Amino acid sequence: MVRFIGALLVAIVAALVVFIWMSPGTHADQGLAAAAAQARGEAKKWQTNAAPVQIELTGFGFATRPSGIPDMTHAGPPRLAMFSFISPSMPRGILRVSVRINEPPLPAAQQQARNAMGYKTVMVDVLPSAPPSKLPLPANVESTFPQALARASEDLGKDCARGDPKMSSCTLVQTAELHMYPRDQADTVGRPAWTIRFGQHPRFRDTVSRVVDATSMNVVARNIDSRSPTGIIPGLGARVTAVRFFVSSGTLPPAAERKYDDLFFYNAARYIHWEMQVVHPAPGQPRQLTVTDMWAHMRGLGEILHRDTRTVTVEPHWTQSWVTGSANLMGSKTVQNSNPLYDPTECGRRRREFNPIFGNDYAVCQQTVPVEIYFWSTGVYEVKLLVDQRLVASGTFSMRDKNDIYGEVAARARDRSAPSGTIPALEARVASLRFFESGDVQPPVTSQRRYASSFPQAGTRNVFWQIDLKHEAADRWLPVTFEAPLFFTEAGRERVIQRKVLQAAAPGDWSNTSYADWFGWSNDYYWDRAGSTTPSPRRWLPGTYRVDLHVDGTKVASGSFEVR
Repeated sequence: MVRFIGALLVAIVAALVVFIWMSPGTHADQGLAAAAAQARGEAKKWQTNAAPVQIELTGFGFATRPSGIPDMTHAGPPRLAMFSFISPSMPRGILRVSVRINEPPLPAAQQQARNAMGYKTVMVDVLPSAPPSKLPLPANVESTFPQALARASEDLGKDCARGDPKMSSCTLVQTAELHMYPRDQADTVGRPAWTIRFGQHPRFRDTVSRVVDATSMNVVARNIDSRSPTGIIPGLGARVTAVRFFVSSGTLPPAAERKYDDLFFYNAARYIHWEMQVVHPAPGQPRQLTVTDMWAHMRGLGEILHRDTRTVTVEPHWTQSWVTGSANLMGSKTVQNSNPLYDPTECGRRRREFNPIFGNDYAVCQQTVPVEIYFWSTGVYEVKLLVDQRLVASGTFSMRDKNDIYGEVAARARDRSAPSGTIPALEARVASLRFFESGDVQPPVTSQRRYASSFPQAGTRNVFWQIDLKHEAADRWLPVTFEAPLFFTEAGRERVIQRKVLQAAAPGDWSNTSYADWFGWSNDYYWDRAGSTTPSPRRWLPGTYRVDLHVDGTKVASGSFEVR
C-alpha cells in the first residue's frame, strides 16, 4: 500500500510538471488574442502583405481541482498557438509563428535560468510546405474559439455516452484548427470553421471530432477522421442503404436477374458487379455525381488492384438510385492437362511410318497439352466507393473454393442453436421477423405489405422476410450482412433448399431500422448455391418452410411459414 501511494504521488507530480492546470471550463483564455497580435506583428516583418490563413491550438492538458489535484474528466486550455501566413510575394512558402500561451508564472530566478537555456515564447519559421487554404482569415476570428468549443462540446452526447467519465478521453479536447472553407470552386471568400478534435470514441476507437462554423456556430460535420464511410452524399441529401455484389459474364443484367451474394467461386466467376443503393429526396433537376470505386485484396498490403471513375446522373423525380460498377480481376496461368486425344497405339503406328507431316507432333502422341486457366485469387476483397472524392460506402465479398462455400452452407444447416435476438455490430435487439408475399423483387412500401404465416400455393410468387430492429442511431454508417438459408420440411426431414445474402447498412442518423429480402423460384442460382444436386422444382411446394438469419456467423433470428 505504501509503495502504491508513493507511485501515485510521483505520477501526480510528474503530471503537474508536464501540463498547465486550470480550473474546469476555463477555455476562454485571454492569451489567444495577445498571441494573435504577436503573430501578426512577426508576419509584417516577414512580408508587409502577409495574410493569416490558419490557426492551430495544441497542448491541451487536464484541468485541476481547487485542491491542485489533476481533474482527468476536464481539459485545460491550449498551451501552444500556431499561426500560418501566406504572401503573394512568397508563392512557395508559408510563415509559421508559434506562440506559447497560458503559461504559469515562475519565480524570477527560474524564469531567468530557462531563458538562458534558449527558451522562447515566440518561434518563427519559414516553411516550404503548401498552405491548408489560400483564403485569408477575417480579423479577430480567433475570438470565436471559446464559443466554437462550447458548441462542439454540446454535441458529444451520442459519441461519448458509453464512455466512463473517469476513464474515457472522449470529451477531452486535444487539438483545434481554423481555416477558411470555400463554398464552391468559384468562392474566393469562404467561411471560417473550427475543426475540434476530442479523444477516443469508446465504441469505434477512432477520434471524435466536430467542425463548427465560426460565424453561425452550427456543427457542420462530425467525426471527419473516422475510418468508417460517411454513408451520406451531402450534395444530394442522400443516405446509402446498401452495397451489394453479384456475378455476371460481363454485361449488366436487369435488376430482377442479379444474383446477389458475398461468396463466389474463385475459378468460375468472371465479372463481379457492385451495386450501391441510395435513398434521397427528389432533386428537382438533374444532378451529376462523380463516383470512384477502388478494389483491394484484404491481405493487409493496402494496394489498389483496380480503380474506375464514372459520372452518374440522378434524374429530377428520382427518390431512389442504384449506382453500379464492375471489375474482372482474374489472373491466369498455364497448366498441363491430360490430352483426351492421346492414343499410344495410334501414336506408335505413326512413328513407325515416319510420317513427315504428323510425326511426334500429332495430337495422338501428346500425353498432355497446355491449357490456360483463369481465376481470382482466393480471399476477401473490399470495394470502397467515393462520391465527389468523399468515402461514402464500402463492401466486401469473398472468393472461395467450391468445397468451402458448400461447407459453409452445411454448417448453417447443422446449426440448431437458439437465435441470439441481438446484433452487436448495430447494438440492436431483434423486435420481430415477419413474412409477406409480393410479385416484385423490390419490396412494396410498408403500408402495402400484408404479413402472414401461411400462403396459398396457387397465388404465391415471392415470399419476403422482414426483420425489425430496435436500436439507437449510431452516428456512423454501419454495414450489416444477413445470411439467410431457407429450410424445407419434406417427409419429416428438414433440408436447406436456398441460400441468399442481403448486404445492407444502417445510416448513422437512422434508428429502429428494418430490412427485407425475398425467396422465389425465378432463378436457379440460389437453389444451386444451397448445394442442391437435383433440378429445381421451380415452384413453391406445399409444406413448412423456415428462415434463419445469421449475422457475423451468429444466428440472430428464426421464423417459419407454410405454403398450402
